[in-house]
Amino acid sequence: MDFTVGRMAYDDPLGYIASGLFDGARFSQYTKIGTFSIGAWYTGLLYKERAKIEMTENEYTAYKAAIDWNDFSNTYYAPRRFLAAVDWAYKGFLDNAIAQLSMLSQFDLSEEKLHSQYLVGKTIIPVETKVSNGAFSADLGGSFELIEANNKIGSAFAVEAAPAWRNNFHYVSLAIKYASGASDGLAAFLPLTTNAQGQIWKPKLSGITMFSIDYTARLYETLSVGFYPAYYILNGSGSNGRNGGEIFAAAYWSPSPEIGLNLGAGASFGNVSPDEKASWRVALNVVLSLFLQITRRRKKYEKDCVDVCFDNGGYKRIRAERSGKGINWHGGTENRWLLGVCRGESR
Repeated sequence: MDFTVGRMAYDDPLGYIASGLFDGARFSQYTKIGTFSIGAWYTGLLYKERAKIEMTENEYTAYKAAIDWNDFSNTYYAPRRFLAAVDWAYKGFLDNAIAQLSMLSQFDLSEEKLHSQYLVGKTIIPVETKVSNGAFSADLGGSFELIEANNKIGSAFAVEAAPAWRNNFHYVSLAIKYASGASDGLAAFLPLTTNAQGQIWKPKLSGITMFSIDYTARLYETLSVGFYPAYYILNGSGSNGRNGGEIFAAAYWSPSPEIGLNLGAGASFGNVSPDEKASWRVALNVVLSLFLQITRRRKKYEKDCVDVCFDNGGYKRIRAERSGKGINWHGGTENRWLLGVCRGESR
């Protein structure tokens, strides 16, 4: 059982409906039939560029506007919305497959009153294979949305499929995503947060069909390269047949866990966004991580808190007591962990 209050990260099963940091509370309970969670959050205290909420034209305009120190509260903070979610996750059906199901509701606290509810599902199915010591998996997911705006209720949906193959040196995935656009009898799919797709065009997953490839190869122990082409087709009555694509490649060098260097470049073609033309992009990122490790002398009887993995996909923090006769686990009546470890021992 977990209970968290404050600013926390949350992601829906698809990762693009409500994703990022939110202020609120969340309760989780681990059971034999999966992990159940319920949470409620408020977005009005977040920085607008971190929240990335652009559900209406006014919110999009406010997101692009510069911060005005004479009107700080209206130009710095994200739109005021309330989000509630009920989540369920289970690992174990079809051998090691993972199932996730969520119900989300967001309520607009401004005068525009654009509300929406989502039923979201996703499953990850691993497939055993002996091809080059690799493993196949298939991600299948989708969402049905109800939208209430201007005293009218509309419906929209989004689906995705992403088969993938990986081994110790290569990873390749083909992803297909579809989000409905505004048309007769159907509304444009509107996520709460804007999770930009791709590397250059970065369109919002609304009224669009996306085909993308993710290929990463590890050339040496410290050097990897990636190749990420994508193609977009706009959906709905207002798309006007716009489409386009992009090609992006990157190199990743990490001589140690504390230092990383990423260099990428790519170009786009076509006409995906009416506000932007085809362009190119070069990106350079340097990552420096600092770790502080404190060691102490172990006593004859030592008590540590450790995370134990359950076979239903959940985790639980319990107390481990080490003595000369071995390790005793104190986790209450729950006995469904796979293996517990003290620090320094393998699972």
